[in-house]
Amino acid sequence: MAKTYVGRCASARCSGGTTGSSYVLMRPERYGIPAEILQDLPDDEEICYCGWCRFVWHQPKAAKLGVDAVSLGYIDEESG
Repeated sequence: MAKTYVGRCASARCSGGTTGSSYVLMRPERYGIPAEILQDLPDDEEICYCGWCRFVWHQPKAAKLGVDAVSLGYIDEESG
């Protein structure tokens, strides 16, 4: 049987951020992502979030969740 990739949190420290808790942020401004980061983000990149450890990263839209990630850090709480 062929193995399939299961998307997960990009943080090496996270032990629970699998596909169910890690996802692409559709409205990153709600999570307090600074406007200058959103403005500088290339069109082919997306911002992702892990609800398990609260890690935030960006990655190419074409990449599988958690692959080719660039850290944006951790957030304390949702803004809105």
